[in-house]
Amino acid sequence: MKILSLSYEDLETGWKVENATFDDLNLLVGASGVGKTMLLKAIRQLRALLKRQKEGYLRSIEWKFLFEDYTKHQWTWTGETSASSKELVFVQEQLFYGETCIAQRHADGEVEYYGRSMARLNRTTSVITLIEEGKIAKAKRALQRIRYITPYAEKYFIHKRREAASRAIDHYRKEQQWTQQQLEQLYQELGVLPTLLLLQERSLQVLEIIKQSLFEVFPNIEDIKVRKADLREYERSEQSEFTLYFKEEGVEQWLPHYQVSSGMLRTLYLATELQLCPEGTVFLIDEIENSLGVNCMDELINKLVMTNRDLQFIMTSHHPYIINNIHHSNWKLVTRRGSEVVLQDVDELIDIEQSKQEAFVQLTQLEQFHTGLTA
Repeated sequence: MKILSLSYEDLETGWKVENATFDDLNLLVGASGVGKTMLLKAIRQLRALLKRQKEGYLRSIEWKFLFEDYTKHQWTWTGETSASSKELVFVQEQLFYGETCIAQRHADGEVEYYGRSMARLNRTTSVITLIEEGKIAKAKRALQRIRYITPYAEKYFIHKRREAASRAIDHYRKEQQWTQQQLEQLYQELGVLPTLLLLQERSLQVLEIIKQSLFEVFPNIEDIKVRKADLREYERSEQSEFTLYFKEEGVEQWLPHYQVSSGMLRTLYLATELQLCPEGTVFLIDEIENSLGVNCMDELINKLVMTNRDLQFIMTSHHPYIINNIHHSNWKLVTRRGSEVVLQDVDELIDIEQSKQEAFVQLTQLEQFHTGLTA
């Protein structure tokens, strides 16, 4: 999947963005409070609308969302929701495949599928989820590849024991061989710790690639391993069923994951995502520098930028080191015009023929970079 453009309005607050366009790699820069994080949250909210309304965010919004699926076909999804304290209702909705309207919900509740009227379906659920067949299923699979990466990596290393997860682990253990698609499914279903455990049990090469990515950022780490938590580990790691251990150079004892730095956990999590996410995944990463020291940033950014996989990144950052180490053609300046958020390609505002350092200086000299106001 690839997000092409977004128009979005929060009908309760008036906060909106008009036709924000995106490339494969996007670094959102600008003053604090202009709406960089809100842009990521808007995309995340559209992703949440695919779920049953009680699982999503109860907001009255209007949107137009253009994206490509993994076969490079273009989709346009538009709609409006109305939210009360207890319920989210889809007021109207349209889904286009190219120029063809596949599904449409009218304001009176009637739903059309390829122009044919259907019964008045549940108004608290998107037509994408209600119909979910044929081409619509393809659109849903694409939208489900949007991944929001929280700044707090610790949450990804807590695996609560659940019967369904235990059955899934047993199921994957019985499989003779895993395809790449099964590996991706395994990871999406189970999360970080059970996946690393299963990779470890089979000594798969993909685990060595993940490890090497960690070692390149933290050369003092010699190895990692996962095992089932004993009672003391279970209590200390917020009741996680598994514990991840790190072996440091020159240190005899292995360190459990709840005693290592957030930056180390975040690096390992991103390395795992880059190897096991499906092709066409869109990563929303807020404040990518969070928890990372300068010693980590260069290697980690290089891994994101230099990946040979079909991935899209929409990231925010205030850190000069991060901004200066991502090519200025990928910078997007976020500013405000009243309640409207404006997204501009920085190459329209500065001389991008300059060196990275000169481009960064030009960026910091822009008045709108400091004030957050659209020129």
